[in-house]
Amino acid sequence: MTSAKTSKKAPNAKGKPDSTGVPEIALLFRSLRIKKGYTQAALAEKLGIHINTLGKWERGEGAPTAECLLALQATPANRKKPPLRGGPRPLPETEP
Repeated sequence: MTSAKTSKKAPNAKGKPDSTGVPEIALLFRSLRIKKGYTQAALAEKLGIHINTLGKWERGEGAPTAECLLALQATPANRKKPPLRGGPRPLPETEP
């Protein structure tokens, strides 16, 4: 006998699942973080929360408090560019 698993999508802010199964508040929070130019680690530090907490919010496994939403909204954009990955690239060799 086989049992069929049903997937349950998380409700969005209106109580309806969206196409990804992630609540609207999670998508909004993530898009605002990216728009302001923060990594999860940098924003978590700025808000005084653990990075895992922020990750859960963005996956829809919890929701940020109103205080954190207001703090994110009031946070200025991060003007620092993230460090390059892999270090500097060598210049191409040219023949004399």
